[in-house]
Amino acid sequence: MINIKSEFWSNTLKRYFGSLIAQIIFLISEPILTRIYTPSDFAFYAQFISIVNIFIIFSTFRYELSIVLTKDTKETYNVIYLSLIILVLVSTASIFITKFYSGKIGSYFSNKLFEKYYWIIPLTILFVGIFNIFEYFFIKQEKYTFLSINKIINSLVNNLTSILIAIYFYTPIGLVVGYLVSYLYNASVYIITFLKKNYPNIIKVKTTEIKEVMLKYSDFPKINILISILDTLIFSVIIFLFSYFYRADEVGYFSRIYRLFVSPLSLLSVSITQVQYQWLSKMVNENKENKIIYSFLRKIFFFLAIISIVIIILTLLFAPYITEFYFGKGWKVAGIMGQYMIIFVVANFIASSFSSIPIVYRKQKQLLLYKVAGICILIVSIITGYLLYNNINFSLLIMSIFMFFYYVVLLNWYRKIIFQERK
Repeated sequence: MINIKSEFWSNTLKRYFGSLIAQIIFLISEPILTRIYTPSDFAFYAQFISIVNIFIIFSTFRYELSIVLTKDTKETYNVIYLSLIILVLVSTASIFITKFYSGKIGSYFSNKLFEKYYWIIPLTILFVGIFNIFEYFFIKQEKYTFLSINKIINSLVNNLTSILIAIYFYTPIGLVVGYLVSYLYNASVYIITFLKKNYPNIIKVKTTEIKEVMLKYSDFPKINILISILDTLIFSVIIFLFSYFYRADEVGYFSRIYRLFVSPLSLLSVSITQVQYQWLSKMVNENKENKIIYSFLRKIFFFLAIISIVIIILTLLFAPYITEFYFGKGWKVAGIMGQYMIIFVVANFIASSFSSIPIVYRKQKQLLLYKVAGICILIVSIITGYLLYNNINFSLLIMSIFMFFYYVVLLNWYRKIIFQERK
């Protein structure tokens, strides 16, 4: 048991180290970016990412998640092939969809840039999709050091490209281009690395075997894709509603402070979740006692709770001053927004860190119901804030309060799952 725990934290630290360095690069670059790009540029970037994230959910029908669960190498290759085939089809379809609706998208967001640069969306979907597929493959192979190094380079390429574009030929899509180029790099490296070590075996994959894994893991497009949609909608719904109710510059301020909060916290939660997915599956398959599993996960919870309390205190005391110093003059309002939504941020951070529990225990259907409830609560809270106060800060406050209690209920359900009898 000690060895398993030691391996868990070792792998988590490897993942987190790469994410931490990537975040440091982001933090160093952010003050530069906020001084050369406008809040409206950041709003376009946030809107662009929201659209891409929705397409990404469908890009592989979530079959890439099953790569970690495959029992042998042949099955792994078949799932990768299946995921790539679906990705190419979805990316191709997105070209026609975004071109046809580019005008309507631009009209909704009050941003004509979508009509001119709609073609960036399909390219981004393709490269991010490739990245996701092979990242799960390398997670299965436990290549955490390799993944961490590429995470660092991704952040470096993303931010450096955005800065250089602004310096040499400023364009409002510079942030989007930086994002695209970074995933183009990662997708290329992952494919080349994969082919070097696996090419002789890949060519042996058969169409009939691909169909077999498609049926075997059919729950992923049926259930997990819906769960992923709802997870992505948390940020997208906020951006869409705020874009409709409030000014573009306010959306830009929100997107920056949200990213400043969520990015570093998600690095830790994602690192824990990805390693926990394998660790928890192994513990359950080996029929380890539920009390042992719960005891270890409870320690992780208290660790995350302490971090969250410290973040809340620092945000309430210093957020406006930090954002004005860090982002530049005029960005103090972003820090004030952060104070109003900090409870939501930390609650989401803790809940996200344990999101693998219902998947490992095969409670996806119940999880889907919780996710639907969460989105409904999110929408109602934002609209309530707008109708009562017509003020983005109060919308954030009401949203935070509602969502905090939602995540408390969700975490309590996670706890109950562990002690339920496995079927």
